[in-house]
Amino acid sequence: MSSAPEQRVTAKNVTLENCDREQIQYSNAVQPHAVLLVIDKNSHVILQASANAHQLERGTARDLIGRPLQDIFDTEQYSRFAESAAKLKPAAAPRHLFSASVAGEVRDVFGHCIDGCMILELERQGPHVDLAQSQLYRELRSGIAQLNASTTVVEFLEEAVHVIAKCTGFERVMAYRFHPDGSGEVVAETVHKGLERYLGLHYPAADIPKPARRLFSLTWLRHLPDVSYQPIPIIPEINSASNDTVDLSYAFSRSVSAMYTEYLKNMGVKATLVLTLFKADKLWGLISCMHHSAPRHLNIEVRGICEMLAQTISLLMSAKEDAEFASYRAALSACLERLTNQLALRPSIVEALTTGDATLLDAIDACGAAILLDSEVTLLGRTPVKKDVERLADQIAIKVQNTWSSDMLTTDCELTERAATLISGVLATRIGHTETDLLLWFRPEYRETVSWAGDPSKPVVRGLGREARLNPNGSFDVWRSEVRARAKPWLDCEIDFASKLGRGILEVVIERARTFAKLNQDLSRSNRELEEFVYTASHDLKTPLRGIASYAQILQRSANARLDEPNRDRIENILKLTKRMDSVIEGLLRYSELGHASLTREDVDLNEVCQHVQEMLAVEIQRKGAELRIPRALPRVQCDVRWVEQILLNLIGNGLKYNDNERPWVEIGYQNRPGTTPARRVAPPVFYVRDNGIGIAQENTGAIFRLFHRLHSQDTFGGGTGLGLSIVARAVERHEGRLWLESEVGTGTTFFFTLSAETK
Repeated sequence: MSSAPEQRVTAKNVTLENCDREQIQYSNAVQPHAVLLVIDKNSHVILQASANAHQLERGTARDLIGRPLQDIFDTEQYSRFAESAAKLKPAAAPRHLFSASVAGEVRDVFGHCIDGCMILELERQGPHVDLAQSQLYRELRSGIAQLNASTTVVEFLEEAVHVIAKCTGFERVMAYRFHPDGSGEVVAETVHKGLERYLGLHYPAADIPKPARRLFSLTWLRHLPDVSYQPIPIIPEINSASNDTVDLSYAFSRSVSAMYTEYLKNMGVKATLVLTLFKADKLWGLISCMHHSAPRHLNIEVRGICEMLAQTISLLMSAKEDAEFASYRAALSACLERLTNQLALRPSIVEALTTGDATLLDAIDACGAAILLDSEVTLLGRTPVKKDVERLADQIAIKVQNTWSSDMLTTDCELTERAATLISGVLATRIGHTETDLLLWFRPEYRETVSWAGDPSKPVVRGLGREARLNPNGSFDVWRSEVRARAKPWLDCEIDFASKLGRGILEVVIERARTFAKLNQDLSRSNRELEEFVYTASHDLKTPLRGIASYAQILQRSANARLDEPNRDRIENILKLTKRMDSVIEGLLRYSELGHASLTREDVDLNEVCQHVQEMLAVEIQRKGAELRIPRALPRVQCDVRWVEQILLNLIGNGLKYNDNERPWVEIGYQNRPGTTPARRVAPPVFYVRDNGIGIAQENTGAIFRLFHRLHSQDTFGGGTGLGLSIVARAVERHEGRLWLESEVGTGTTFFFTLSAETK
C-alpha cells in the first residue's frame, strides 16, 4: 500500500514543528494594492483571478475565468502587452510591461512566467516620495560615489543604508547580515530620532526561516506597503492547467506569511521594503527598510532605483571585503608562494610544510595544523592528540570535496571531550588520493557576548486553544548570552589559500607518483635483465665448474702418491674452492629464480615443512647437540612451499651455525596480532625463528640481508656464501610479507616474518 502524500505546509496549517517548511509561495492570496491574473501562456485565456478583480470593472473574479485577456485591455494596451509578454523568460523576476489606465485608474502591469502559465500583476501606482525624480537621481549618483569611497565593509554598509533612506523616505533602514548558522546581525542602521535602535542586535534563525530566505534570494526587492492588509484570495484555488495551487514565488504582490506580519506588528512597523544582498551568487544578507508612522507605498521609479542600488551594493561587496583584508590576503599569498617553492625543492611534503622559510602556521590565523598523508599524521602547533585528529579526519573526509570549514565543530562533528577543550573550528582541504589525505587548520573557541533581540530560546507563544506557533520575540529587550564552542569564522581569503595549497600539494603528489612509477618500471626492467643474466651465467658456470672438480679428484686419486706435500695441498684447495664456488652458484640460481619464477600459493601445513627441514639438517643438529623447538602446532597458510622451505632452512641453519652455546637451541613459532595502524589494516600472522646463538650487533642488522655480505670470515663458524639471508628476504618479499629481527649480542637472535600483505 502506498503512503499518503505529505501535506503541504502553508499559512493554514503551519506550526512550530513545521514552520521551517512552510511553502509561502502557495499562499493563494495577494495584497490588496494589486489585482492578480493567471492566464494561459499561449491563448491568453484567464485561468484565475484575485477576488478584488472587480476593481477592473469587467465583472467579478469568477466572471473573468475563461475569458480572453482582451476583455480587460483595450486594443492598444493588449498590443503592447503581447509585444512585451513575448520577451518574458520562465522562472524569472516580474518585468514591468507597461502602465495602463484601467477603469479610470492608472496601474503598472508586471508579468512573469512560471509552470506554463503567465502571471500578471496590475498594481496601483504608489505616490511619489518627497524627493523629486531629478533629485532622486542626484542622490543616487552621490550615494554611489560615497559607496566607492568607503574603505571597510561596515563603512560601506553604513553609507548604503543612508543612501537608501534618502531615496525611499523610510524611517528605519538596516543592513542585516546572515551568519552560517542562519542567525543574523544588524551591522549598519539609520533611524529617525525617537525610534529604538537595533544596531548590533542578533536575531535567531527562526526569525527568518529557510522558506523566507529562499524567496528573498529569487528577487532583488520585496515590498509590503501596508502591514495590516487583509489578504485577497485567488479564485479558483486550483489552477486548471497545473491542477495545483499557483506558485507565487516571484510575484511582487504575493501575500506574505502570517508570522511575518505578526512579527512586524510586534515591532510597530506599518510598511516594509526588503532588498536582497548577494555575494558570489549566495544570499549574504538583506537591507530592511521599515516605516513606523504609517503605511508607505513606493512607486515603480523609486523601487527601480532601490533595485539598482541592491545590485550595485552586491557587486561592490566582494571588492570592499578584498580591500579590507588586502594586507592579510597579501601575507597569505606570499606564504603560499614560499610553501609552493619548498614543495618543489624538498624531498618530503611534510618537511616542506613544517620547516623552512614558511610553515603552515606562518600566515593563516590558526592555533595548530595537521597533515594526514599516506596513513601518517604530523601535528604542528596547538592541536588535539593524533588519535582525536584521526577520528575527526574520518568525519571530515565524508564532507570535503575540495575544501570544507566549520566554526562550530561540536555541532558539525563528534569531538572527544579533550579535543573540544582545544578546538572549535577547522579548515580542511584534500591533498592526496585517499579520502583521509587531508590538510587541517584548527582554531580555538572564540568567546563573545551576543545581544539578542529578545530571548532566542523562547521564540514561541501558545494561545488559548491554539497550537504552538512561531512568534517574534515580544519584548525586544536585549537578551545577552555568551556564545560558546564557536571559533572565529573562516574568511573567504583563508578558504582560497587552503584550496590553492591543497591543489598544489596534490599536483606534487601526482607528479611524484608518476616519477616513482617510471623509476620502478625502469628498475623492474633492469632487475629482470640482471636476474636473467645471473641465472644464465650461473647455470652455464655449473658444468665447467663440475668438470674442474672431477679432473681435480681424478688427479688426486691417480697422482697423489707421486706428488709432494705442497702440490697435494694445492689440489685439496682446488677441490675446496670448487665446492665453495658450487655453493655460491647454487645460491645465485635460487636467488635469481625467486625474481622471475612465478609464485604458486597453495594451502600448506607448516608443521610438515618444518619436519622436512629438520630431516635435511639432521646431521648438523646431531653434530651440535642442538634442540629444535616448536612450542605449539604451526598453522596452515597460503604460500609457495618451495620458498617457505628455503626461508626456514636458511634461518634455522644460521641459528645452528652461528651458535657457540653449550646447549644450542632453535625455536620456531608464530603469534597473532590485530591491526593497529591508522588505516585500520588487518595484520597477518607473524612467524619467528629464535635462537640462543651469538647475536647480531645493532649496527649490523640492516646490512646482513645484502648479497654476499658476511659479518665473519669464511673460516669462522663454518663459513658461508653471504646469500642465505638475501634469499630469505627475497622469498618474504615475493610473498608480499615483511621481515625484521631483534637481537642482542651474546644472547641470541629472533627473525620475524609474514607471508602475506596487510589487508584493509
